[in-house]
Amino acid sequence: MPTTERTPEILYDALGYRIERYHTSKNTRGLIYTFTPFMFKKIDSLGFGVAFLLSEGFDVVSFKCINDSWFQKLPRDTIENVAKIGSDYSFIASYGSSMGGFAAIAFSDLLQVKYCIAISPQFSITQDFDRRWHAQAEKIENWNYNIAPGGCKGTDLVLVYDDTLEKDRIQVEHIKSTLSPRSVREIRASLSGHPTGYFLTETSQISSFISSLLKLDLNINIEFKWSKVKKSRNYMSSLGRYALQKDRLKLSTLAFSQAIKLAPDNIGYRMQISQPLHRLGRTPDAIDHIKHALSLNPDNLQLRRRLLLLTGNDTE
Repeated sequence: MPTTERTPEILYDALGYRIERYHTSKNTRGLIYTFTPFMFKKIDSLGFGVAFLLSEGFDVVSFKCINDSWFQKLPRDTIENVAKIGSDYSFIASYGSSMGGFAAIAFSDLLQVKYCIAISPQFSITQDFDRRWHAQAEKIENWNYNIAPGGCKGTDLVLVYDDTLEKDRIQVEHIKSTLSPRSVREIRASLSGHPTGYFLTETSQISSFISSLLKLDLNINIEFKWSKVKKSRNYMSSLGRYALQKDRLKLSTLAFSQAIKLAPDNIGYRMQISQPLHRLGRTPDAIDHIKHALSLNPDNLQLRRRLLLLTGNDTE
């Protein structure tokens, strides 16, 4: 049987995975299966959302993956045995972000969940419409679990994502057109970036947001006031790129400047702000940003090339 809140029962521990069961009290509100996201590396740390969900009164089964394999090597009989835990609960949900969002959906039928919250989930990482994770996809020999046609039957599905991020939007469109859930609720968080959960965390909205969803309040709104979004480097970098695409160069510069204020040593932000600055005639400022980035990574060929272009020692 599971023990105390922070001392889990280990249900499986092999192949770069660990499945842990946490128990709150006799008055638990239900059971939630959670799945770690891409780049989760510390098998001994708490899994995705565990501390918060325990504080909300839920029992949790945490699926942890430290090899970015999209949970594909988990033995099916292990998942089927874990699913038997759900027989003791009237409310069963799954919850994950990015890679974990994929798993929360892909395992929903096996785990017999009735409610699924997927933040910025993938439908597939092997198809050409989105190559962001192709390097990881090439290392996965067999895809044993997929988001399959007709899946999620009997499940209420909540999809939270950035609708201005084309690849995330396409992933969600494929999910919606493939599955047959009982209901689908889309919550669009424009310019929140990938995954949207980072933005919600940066703006101190993640706890209240997920808490409301778990109360089945689907009318919740995400706040985009300046006082909120200015705290999110993910939002600011997304806004900077979006404004640049629309030739709103001053807004792009403002947004990237705020992102850099929040993350001064982020090389990507300094590379990106050099574009609107250069087009605004502020080339010396653009050069300063590239030089700062090069001081952090002197061997970066992209940065060196950009500096040559800005100083006139190369041609566009």
